[in-house]
Amino acid sequence: MHAVGVLLAAGSSRRMGRLKQLLPFGDHAVLEQGVFNYRAAGVGATVVVLGHAPGVIRAALPDLFASDDVRSIVNDRHEEGMFSSVQCGVAAASHGGYDAALLSLVDQPFIPPSVYTVVLDAHATTGALVTIPTFDGRRGHPVALSSAVYDAILYPDDPSTNLR
Repeated sequence: MHAVGVLLAAGSSRRMGRLKQLLPFGDHAVLEQGVFNYRAAGVGATVVVLGHAPGVIRAALPDLFASDDVRSIVNDRHEEGMFSSVQCGVAAASHGGYDAALLSLVDQPFIPPSVYTVVLDAHATTGALVTIPTFDGRRGHPVALSSAVYDAILYPDDPSTNLR
């Protein structure tokens, strides 16, 4: 299966008071760790969906955004909520010839790459349209989306649709 990582990093971090994307996580920024997790899981390319302060974030992490395997896009509608960022990421994934998109949240850098691998393997093995990991009965991330559901995400029948 040929999958692309979609890292949702468009939020304004209002409650945090500073950009979560740039917070330290070990020797790296949180956003860098998200990309490293995809790489460690064998995902060949990552689309980073930015929204709030994209110039600040790109300027703070120039080496990351100069990498051949990282592409950033800006969600101009990020204040509408996370689903608009999912739509931006899926739109980018739909143009790359990928079989699936593996979505993760920038503020969850602690999820180990092994979880990404398990989700991708389960997605490929089952042929499911959507694969969502669970822990203690609760849904989590990353979420794998088959390319077969891209149109339903990009052009929902109901304008109040979300990824749930």
